[in-house]
Amino acid sequence: MFSRFTIVAAVLAGTAYSTSPAATKPEGLPDLQSQIDSAIQKGAEFLLEQVTEEGPVSREYSADYKVALRGWQTAMTVHALLSAKVPPDNPKLARAIKWLMEAKLHATRAVAARACALAELNDPKVMPVLAQDAKWLINAAGADGAYTYAFKAGATDGPGDNTNTQLALLGVSAAYHRGIAVPSKYWRLMQDYWMQTQRFDGGWNYRSGDKRTSYGSTTAAGLASLLITQDALYGTHLPALQLGKPEEHMDKAIAWIENNFSVEANPNKGPQWWYSWLYSLERVALASGFRRFAGRDWYRLGAEQLVKRQSEAGYWHSASRLDRTALAILFLSCGRRPVLISKLKYQGRWNTRPRDVANLARWIGLTFESPVGWQTVDINSDTTEWHDAPILYISGAGACNFTPQQMDKLRDYTLQGGLILSEAAASSGDFTLDMHEYYRQTFPEFSMRRLAEDDDIYDSHFRPKGIRGLEAVSNGLRPLVIHSPSQLSSSLQAGYRENRSADRSVFELLANIYLRATDKGILRQRGHKYWPDSKQFTPASTAFVTPVKHAANWNPEPMALARLGIEMGNTHSIALEVRKPVELAKLDAQTHPIAVMTGQGELSLSTGQVDALRRYFREGGTLVIDSAGGSREFDRCVYGRIIPLVPDGLARAIPERHEIFSWPNKIPHPTYRRDLAMALGKARRKHRLRGVWSGEHLAIIYSREDLTGGLVGYQQAGLRGYAPQTAMKLMTNILAYAAGDHEPRATSGE
Repeated sequence: MFSRFTIVAAVLAGTAYSTSPAATKPEGLPDLQSQIDSAIQKGAEFLLEQVTEEGPVSREYSADYKVALRGWQTAMTVHALLSAKVPPDNPKLARAIKWLMEAKLHATRAVAARACALAELNDPKVMPVLAQDAKWLINAAGADGAYTYAFKAGATDGPGDNTNTQLALLGVSAAYHRGIAVPSKYWRLMQDYWMQTQRFDGGWNYRSGDKRTSYGSTTAAGLASLLITQDALYGTHLPALQLGKPEEHMDKAIAWIENNFSVEANPNKGPQWWYSWLYSLERVALASGFRRFAGRDWYRLGAEQLVKRQSEAGYWHSASRLDRTALAILFLSCGRRPVLISKLKYQGRWNTRPRDVANLARWIGLTFESPVGWQTVDINSDTTEWHDAPILYISGAGACNFTPQQMDKLRDYTLQGGLILSEAAASSGDFTLDMHEYYRQTFPEFSMRRLAEDDDIYDSHFRPKGIRGLEAVSNGLRPLVIHSPSQLSSSLQAGYRENRSADRSVFELLANIYLRATDKGILRQRGHKYWPDSKQFTPASTAFVTPVKHAANWNPEPMALARLGIEMGNTHSIALEVRKPVELAKLDAQTHPIAVMTGQGELSLSTGQVDALRRYFREGGTLVIDSAGGSREFDRCVYGRIIPLVPDGLARAIPERHEIFSWPNKIPHPTYRRDLAMALGKARRKHRLRGVWSGEHLAIIYSREDLTGGLVGYQQAGLRGYAPQTAMKLMTNILAYAAGDHEPRATSGE
């Protein structure tokens, strides 16, 4: 859609079995996330303190705001507090909302800000006021589409300004996405205004006809406005029906922003209107799916600046300009909105439906009352930023050509916990044939199969009609790839329509996939790094483990131990050395004193394997086993065929006072995945780890619940197992204990 944009991602390194200490320098992003959390909280507390007993913020009583801008500061405060997730029933916020709904407002930016604020509420009571504000704003435009502070009502006298014009459009758009009807002629008027007032350099300034240099805040405002109007006018049409003119103007604006990009100052204006610049930049990025501008992470860099510039009291700029603090909070909270889906840009027809995932993300956010974002990622970038989203979407309307290096990236993304969703735009047979071949080469150990007609993807939440025929590559625990040979993107481009069952079914199908891939909606905020960096450390101890190979899906998650090793080193300075996998029949206690075994489904043991296991347990080996995904078939095999091989062996619950639950991580209560926790009821706070002793020695440490999937860290519905954080802690403790790294004992003495 935008020809001048490319994404440059950060570097991610990771291998399947190498988990020794590395010298990679961490980015410190979790620390920044904590600072952002604190900044939002402090800012919200400051704004709440400004709410008076009557409802408006104290600034509304200032003489210069009583008439001309009455309501602006309160509306911006309410909008910011709602975006910061302050509950609407908070007494102070509730007073401000009540006052705002009853206030008689007469200024463009005040009415627009109220519309934006009320649109954040899922409350039928606000709809009449929202409809009234949308009507006011539509009628307040001048004949040329420009707005001023006052109601122009089609007047032609006096110039408008781009700040009020952008804010008015934001207010109308907010109402529109809450279901308020807006005439198409309004969108055309606004599109024409922004195209006609764009300067030769691709930017905008405060007023049309102004000879001064374009600057950042108004240029971002202009681009954000064109994105809004294009979505409203053409978002449900195919590109062939578009005139192309808006895209030419947007490309010029993007080029201006990339050539002048800065977060330290408002480009060409310095400190003036800096908060408006960041706010408008965030609007552009969220609407366009851009992860970077000029190769730079706009959110991280902007957040770093805001964190540094916040006062100790919680406000930004000054205590009297509440709108500045509101703009800062809006940037920090909206800008890190969880990213649901990344759309892959590659050499080929990857974007024939430019608004497909944008429409999906908007509908998901409105349907589940939790706003989510989307972004575009480049096939030639590294995979770190792909993991902002749990789903990587690949659309294609023809043949595609991926290099071996690009295919490796797709494999890395999936094995590190991601899901690829591919669809043949226009039901392209060439695309499907190519993707089949790529998936065959990329996942030689996992074959592609057509999903069963009763697979829960088709009916887990919604029950979309008329859609079947999906294909998947699965590792047994989760789908790594879901492919649709029939087009999905045309329905996504058309938008969700209740009266169009075919289009509605596509949205509902993808909602089921979203809920499955995120364990019913658990998403990370943008910026939280998914795959950890390896920190340099001096090992306090070393644990050696050997994976065991067998016939029952012995390695469903090849990256599980790699991630475990990184976390053990980073958190506890324990080096995890993962040795080459060994066949079950060759397991030897002297060479492999600690072995790990996972599996799924039926496991038959040969005479040689039985003899090897008996000898292994008799000679003092420790076998750590988990049932991958919580497989009941594998669990029966462990109890019926492996545990009896320990002399006098009997599986018993490991006592909760055992140090396996306290060293090096204290785990007073486990956390299980959602479905299992609900099934366990009150027992969900109890440990379920089993042990098989041979004398004083723990020969088998067994989890009937999944640990392997948890070690990779993804959320996934349907797995019977531990939540990722508990899985990581528990396996760390198990291996530390098995390696002889025991909890320090208190010593007596003076």
